[in-house]
Amino acid sequence: MRGFNIQIEELPGLCRKTRQSIPAAIRRALERQPEIAYRLLDAQDLLHDA
Repeated sequence: MRGFNIQIEELPGLCRKTRQSIPAAIRRALERQPEIAYRLLDAQDLLHDA
């Protein structure tokens, strides 16, 4: 799913590899279930005319 900027803040005990893998996992999930992405966009009223 392109167009989403997913950033994970640095937290104690959260390594760099894990911080990189979380956004990738979220993108894969959004690609499998695009209705979630549409609901996120609609919640911010970005699809009000679509």
